Amino acid sequence: MRLKSCRREVDWMKAHGRRYWEGDVLLVVVGVLLAMGSIGAGALLAQVPRSKAEVMPADAEKVSPGGASFKVPAGWSLETAKNLEVLTPPETDTHVAIFDAGAAADAKSAVTAAWAALKGGQTHSLKIVTPRPAREGWDDRQVFEYETSPNERAVIEALALRTGATWTVLLIDGTDPTVERPKGI
Repeated sequence: MRLKSCRREVDWMKAHGRRYWEGDVLLVVVGVLLAMGSIGAGALLAQVPRSKAEVMPADAEKVSPGGASFKVPAGWSLETAKNLEVLTPPETDTHVAIFDAGAAADAKSAVTAAWAALKGGQTHSLKIVTPRPAREGWDDRQVFEYETSPNERAVIEALALRTGATWTVLLIDGTDPTVERPKGI
Protein backbone atom coordinates (compact mmCIF):
# COMPACT_ATOMS: atom_id res chain seq x y z
CA MET A 1 0.00 0.00 0.00
CA ARG A 2 2.36 2.72 1.23
CA LEU A 3 5.29 1.24 -0.72
CA LYS A 4 3.41 1.67 -4.00
CA SER A 5 2.54 5.27 -3.10
CA CYS A 6 6.17 6.06 -2.24
CA ARG A 7 7.45 4.45 -5.41
CA ARG A 8 4.98 6.49 -7.47
CA GLU A 9 6.05 9.69 -5.69
CA VAL A 10 9.73 8.97 -6.38
CA ASP A 11 8.97 7.98 -9.99
CA TRP A 12 7.09 11.26 -10.47
CA MET A 13 10.00 13.26 -9.03
CA LYS A 14 12.49 11.49 -11.31
CA ALA A 15 10.23 11.93 -14.36
CA HIS A 16 10.09 15.66 -13.69
CA GLY A 17 13.85 16.15 -13.50
CA ARG A 18 14.26 15.73 -9.75
CA ARG A 19 17.61 13.91 -9.97
CA TYR A 20 18.33 14.66 -6.35
CA TRP A 21 15.86 11.99 -5.22
CA GLU A 22 18.67 9.45 -5.72
CA GLY A 23 21.24 7.85 -3.48
CA ASP A 24 21.16 7.99 0.31
CA VAL A 25 18.73 10.93 0.36
CA LEU A 26 16.28 8.81 -1.63
CA LEU A 27 16.69 5.96 0.86
CA VAL A 28 15.90 8.25 3.78
CA VAL A 29 12.94 9.91 2.03
CA VAL A 30 11.38 6.63 0.89
CA GLY A 31 11.95 5.03 4.28
CA VAL A 32 10.19 7.90 5.99
CA LEU A 33 7.30 7.90 3.52
CA LEU A 34 6.84 4.15 3.90
CA ALA A 35 6.18 4.47 7.58
CA MET A 36 4.11 7.62 7.79
CA GLY A 37 0.73 5.91 7.82
CA SER A 38 0.25 6.11 11.57
CA ILE A 39 1.48 9.56 12.47
CA GLY A 40 0.30 10.92 15.80
CA ALA A 41 -0.93 14.45 16.31
CA GLY A 42 1.89 16.83 17.18
CA ALA A 43 1.61 20.41 18.32
CA LEU A 44 2.81 23.24 16.10
CA LEU A 45 5.95 24.81 17.50
CA ALA A 46 8.60 27.42 16.89
CA GLN A 47 12.26 26.52 16.54
CA VAL A 48 13.28 24.58 19.61
CA PRO A 49 16.60 23.30 20.88
CA ARG A 50 17.51 19.88 19.52
CA SER A 51 19.36 17.01 21.10
CA LYS A 52 23.08 16.64 20.51
CA ALA A 53 23.68 15.04 17.11
CA GLU A 54 24.13 11.28 17.34
CA VAL A 55 26.24 9.82 14.51
CA MET A 56 25.04 6.38 13.44
CA PRO A 57 27.91 3.84 13.30
CA ALA A 58 25.62 1.49 11.31
CA ASP A 59 22.23 1.77 9.62
CA ALA A 60 19.68 2.40 12.38
CA GLU A 61 15.90 2.05 12.48
CA LYS A 62 14.29 4.98 14.31
CA VAL A 63 10.78 6.28 15.09
CA SER A 64 9.72 9.94 14.96
CA PRO A 65 7.83 11.53 17.87
CA GLY A 66 4.62 11.05 15.85
CA GLY A 67 5.28 7.36 15.20
CA ALA A 68 6.87 7.34 11.72
CA SER A 69 9.52 4.64 11.32
CA PHE A 70 12.58 5.51 9.23
CA LYS A 71 16.12 4.36 8.60
CA VAL A 72 19.17 6.52 9.30
CA PRO A 73 22.09 5.45 7.05
CA ALA A 74 25.46 4.67 8.63
CA GLY A 75 27.58 7.83 8.99
CA TRP A 76 24.55 10.14 9.08
CA SER A 77 23.68 12.02 12.26
CA LEU A 78 20.31 12.38 13.96
CA GLU A 79 19.06 15.23 16.13
CA THR A 80 15.67 15.22 17.80
CA ALA A 81 13.27 17.77 19.25
CA LYS A 82 9.59 17.77 20.05
CA ASN A 83 7.80 16.62 16.85
CA LEU A 84 11.01 16.94 14.82
CA GLU A 85 13.74 14.57 13.62
CA VAL A 86 16.67 16.01 11.64
CA LEU A 87 18.93 13.74 9.61
CA THR A 88 22.27 15.06 8.33
CA PRO A 89 24.67 13.26 5.98
CA PRO A 90 28.42 13.24 6.67
CA GLU A 91 28.85 16.37 4.49
CA THR A 92 26.74 18.39 7.01
CA ASP A 93 25.55 20.84 4.32
CA THR A 94 22.22 19.07 3.86
CA HIS A 95 19.35 18.25 6.20
CA VAL A 96 16.31 16.01 5.85
CA ALA A 97 13.71 16.76 8.50
CA ILE A 98 10.55 14.94 9.52
CA PHE A 99 8.03 17.16 11.29
CA ASP A 100 4.83 15.89 12.87
CA ALA A 101 2.52 18.90 12.36
CA GLY A 102 -0.58 17.32 13.87
CA ALA A 103 -3.90 18.99 13.12
CA ALA A 104 -2.57 22.00 11.19
CA ALA A 105 -5.21 24.02 9.32
CA ASP A 106 -3.79 23.16 5.89
CA ALA A 107 -0.61 22.13 4.04
CA LYS A 108 0.78 25.67 4.03
CA SER A 109 0.36 25.97 7.80
CA ALA A 110 1.98 22.57 8.34
CA VAL A 111 4.95 23.48 6.13
CA THR A 112 5.33 26.91 7.78
CA ALA A 113 5.39 25.26 11.21
CA ALA A 114 7.94 22.69 9.99
CA TRP A 115 10.33 25.39 8.72
CA ALA A 116 9.88 27.30 11.98
CA ALA A 117 10.78 24.20 13.98
CA LEU A 118 13.81 23.45 11.80
CA LYS A 119 15.27 26.91 11.13
CA GLY A 120 13.05 29.49 12.78
CA GLY A 121 11.34 30.12 9.41
CA GLN A 122 11.87 29.72 5.66
CA THR A 123 14.34 32.17 4.11
CA HIS A 124 13.59 31.44 0.44
CA SER A 125 10.55 32.52 -1.55
CA LEU A 126 8.03 29.89 -2.52
CA LYS A 127 8.28 29.08 -6.23
CA ILE A 128 5.43 26.62 -6.72
CA VAL A 129 3.10 24.30 -4.83
CA THR A 130 2.17 21.17 -6.71
CA PRO A 131 -0.88 19.31 -5.44
CA ARG A 132 -0.59 15.57 -5.81
CA PRO A 133 -3.63 13.30 -6.00
CA ALA A 134 -4.89 11.56 -2.88
CA ARG A 135 -3.95 7.89 -2.85
CA GLU A 136 -2.75 4.99 -0.77
CA GLY A 137 -4.24 6.35 2.45
CA TRP A 138 -3.08 9.95 2.00
CA ASP A 139 -6.00 12.36 1.81
CA ASP A 140 -3.84 15.28 0.66
CA ARG A 141 -0.30 15.51 -0.71
CA GLN A 142 1.46 18.72 -1.77
CA VAL A 143 5.02 19.45 -2.90
CA PHE A 144 6.43 22.90 -2.09
CA GLU A 145 9.43 24.08 -4.14
CA TYR A 146 11.43 27.20 -3.23
CA GLU A 147 13.35 29.74 -5.31
CA THR A 148 17.12 29.36 -5.23
CA SER A 149 19.80 31.07 -7.28
CA PRO A 150 22.07 28.98 -9.54
CA ASN A 151 25.06 30.13 -7.46
CA GLU A 152 23.54 28.65 -4.30
CA ARG A 153 23.38 25.19 -5.86
CA ALA A 154 20.65 24.50 -3.30
CA VAL A 155 17.79 22.04 -3.08
CA ILE A 156 14.96 23.33 -0.88
CA GLU A 157 11.65 21.48 -0.87
CA ALA A 158 8.86 20.37 1.42
CA LEU A 159 6.42 17.52 1.05
CA ALA A 160 3.20 17.90 3.08
CA LEU A 161 1.16 14.75 3.63
CA ARG A 162 -2.22 14.52 5.36
CA THR A 163 -4.15 11.53 6.55
CA GLY A 164 -7.39 12.37 8.34
CA ALA A 165 -6.71 15.61 10.20
CA THR A 166 -3.02 14.85 10.78
CA TRP A 167 -0.22 16.49 8.76
CA THR A 168 3.35 15.25 8.42
CA VAL A 169 5.98 17.32 6.61
CA LEU A 170 9.23 16.14 5.07
CA LEU A 171 11.76 18.98 4.52
CA ILE A 172 14.86 18.86 2.34
CA ASP A 173 17.34 21.70 2.77
CA GLY A 174 20.66 21.01 1.13
CA THR A 175 23.19 21.48 -1.62
CA ASP A 176 23.04 19.97 -5.11
CA PRO A 177 26.39 18.14 -4.80
CA THR A 178 25.32 16.34 -1.64
CA VAL A 179 21.71 15.64 -2.56
CA GLU A 180 22.58 14.47 -6.08
CA ARG A 181 25.46 12.27 -4.91
CA PRO A 182 24.86 8.69 -6.03
CA LYS A 183 24.41 6.08 -3.31
CA GLY A 184 27.65 4.63 -2.03
CA ILE A 185 29.93 7.52 -2.96
